[in-house]
Amino acid sequence: VLDGGQVTIDAQLGSFALDARARIDADGARDAIDLRQGNTLVRTEVAAALGVFKHPAAIKALLTALRDHTEAVQEAAAQALKKNGDASVIEPLVGLLMRGTPGVQYYAAQTLDALNWVPRTPAEQIPYYVARGDFKRVSMFGPAAIKTLAAVLRSGSDERRVAAANTLAEL
Repeated sequence: VLDGGQVTIDAQLGSFALDARARIDADGARDAIDLRQGNTLVRTEVAAALGVFKHPAAIKALLTALRDHTEAVQEAAAQALKKNGDASVIEPLVGLLMRGTPGVQYYAAQTLDALNWVPRTPAEQIPYYVARGDFKRVSMFGPAAIKTLAAVLRSGSDERRVAAANTLAEL
């Protein structure tokens, strides 16, 4: 609901109506959308909903949400940025690709694909190809891929763990 320079987003989860208000000052003088507050479900839903807004304050809030301590919020923020389509978010998404958990890296890679980003260095290519599930390409990096593959073994899905283990066996 757009009202006098303020955006209010109501997130409804199941039978619980949780109210998350995000206010955007008309003059942009303050950071009014704060995704650092509230429970995880509300932060996740608000991040997902912000993808339709092209307002700089919404993008700024989503960039902050990429650094949230909860994987679900990071994933929702990455997906929302994909909907937004603003290429100015590429650098923070690359950072998320480099440091995120395997699930978060997957969504970061999807959004980067939608923004027509191409990894240029091995440091970008290895986590990108792992996130995309292209383990054959990852194996071409040899020992440089071990750290990233080890991270998948610790926290990836069962399917990805098997693929990472098989790739490590090939190195």
